[in-house]
Amino acid sequence: MKTQMKISLPKGSLFITMLSLLSIISLNSSAQFSCGAGFQFSASGSTVQFWDSSYSANGYSTQWSFGNGTGSNLPNPVVQYNGSGPWVVCLTITDTLNGCTSTTCDSIYLNSASSCYASFTSTTVDSTVTFTDASSATVTSWFWDFGDGATSTIQNPVHIYASSGYFLVCLTTADGGGCTNTYCHYVLIPSFTCDATFSTTSNGTNTVWFINNSAIYTSYLWDFGDGTVSTQMNPSHTYNSAGVYTVCLTVSDSTTGCSNTYCDSIVAGNISSVCHADFIFTGNGYTINCNNTSTGNYNYAYWSWGDGTSSNAMVGSASHTYISAGTYPVCITVGDSSTGCQDTYCQNILVGPAAMNCSIDGFVTGNGSLIDYAEVYLIQYDSASQMLSLVMMQELTPADSGYFSFNN
Repeated sequence: MKTQMKISLPKGSLFITMLSLLSIISLNSSAQFSCGAGFQFSASGSTVQFWDSSYSANGYSTQWSFGNGTGSNLPNPVVQYNGSGPWVVCLTITDTLNGCTSTTCDSIYLNSASSCYASFTSTTVDSTVTFTDASSATVTSWFWDFGDGATSTIQNPVHIYASSGYFLVCLTTADGGGCTNTYCHYVLIPSFTCDATFSTTSNGTNTVWFINNSAIYTSYLWDFGDGTVSTQMNPSHTYNSAGVYTVCLTVSDSTTGCSNTYCDSIVAGNISSVCHADFIFTGNGYTINCNNTSTGNYNYAYWSWGDGTSSNAMVGSASHTYISAGTYPVCITVGDSSTGCQDTYCQNILVGPAAMNCSIDGFVTGNGSLIDYAEVYLIQYDSASQMLSLVMMQELTPADSGYFSFNN
């Protein structure tokens, strides 16, 4: 998950550093899910004792389905079965505080003396699952149902899933004496995200070398912004004329089904005759001061302040005072009426009463893997008591990438 955060706090009320922010995110983002269902069981004859082994940051409720038409909401129930099974048992936990629900299922067979007892283990790497048969030695045939419509009769198959989620995998075994048995178990295929990014190098000519900084994916598509494309991993491109071009890289992975596009403006050749908008800014409460740092030839410039107002300022700085706090898209547009060149550059600027601005731009990972859920904590430090206390918490998901204001 790629997140960008800007934090606005009343001056003097909080003490926080970028290091502590990153540490907090790392500590609280180590798991992909905020709750997970799990259970263990022990059988004695037709009586089975179940133990809840689920986890959650908060308390949770349990709901069992024992596969025989009965259920329970006890944490550690005891069930009397009538028959050998297999019985597909499911446990669902619900954490209402976090809004998290998780379900896990497993199959139990109460007559392990069966001559064709079915069982298997599995290992998951990305979307690929390797299944290992652990059935009784007398089994002579195997039938796998992978839970996504695909099947196999191989003893130890390898299966690639096209999407993420829980899949109920069932193995049915048989021997030469007419015995058959079925064992089922859920496998989890985690969600996957691709992330495209690139950088460039140039020697001042119209040729630009593109460096793919993404991970290794199965396909790449470059759009150089002049009507030409490339599928190379690290291409170079020569533009017909100098200028500023918007280049986009799309990465895709056929194994996981993920795709992502990243775009950036690049400069090709000598742009002294080309207009290129740019600015830097400083802020003080509700007032911002913007300095026009545009380059190239242009004979007009105007500012859009993001609150419905605008102004003209060819060179130097421009100031604007806002009525209310918030994040505003501030843009400068420069152009040359004689050549027809026009370019716009925008920044999201956070304004408000004397605020401390911190920003984080990057990937949130847990155990070395990108995650698709995170809880961001803001901690207040009292210098008198030297105590830390939780101010607030905000949940972030991939669709939430952007700017966020946390107000005490």
